[in-house]
Amino acid sequence: MAKKIAKDRFQVEMFPFTHEHSNQIARGGSYFQNLYASKISAMESVIQKLREEDLSRGYCFMVTDRELLEDEAYYLYPDGSIKIEQVNLKNIELPRVVLKVLNKRESELVKRKHAILK
Repeated sequence: MAKKIAKDRFQVEMFPFTHEHSNQIARGGSYFQNLYASKISAMESVIQKLREEDLSRGYCFMVTDRELLEDEAYYLYPDGSIKIEQVNLKNIELPRVVLKVLNKRESELVKRKHAILK
């Protein structure tokens, strides 16, 4: 699992870990929390950019949610509407089935929950 072991440095596949990081953790620092938060922030930025690009090109954008069934997702459309659609997970080439068109209030709640701001 480790790439390299040295006298004062232990490096694992995802990130370097040094003696200084141990000291930060011992002092109550949160090196791992900060690292995790920065990675999440970077992923969110990429997703936001992809969403903006897709919508500006006239495509819909899928947003998954654990509260929906496994084969369901929210689809955000360029006009701002949101639909819950069912996807055939065995063959995504098949057309999706629209299960529900969210009203304005429901759409705003989904946008707020998933940090989709306009």
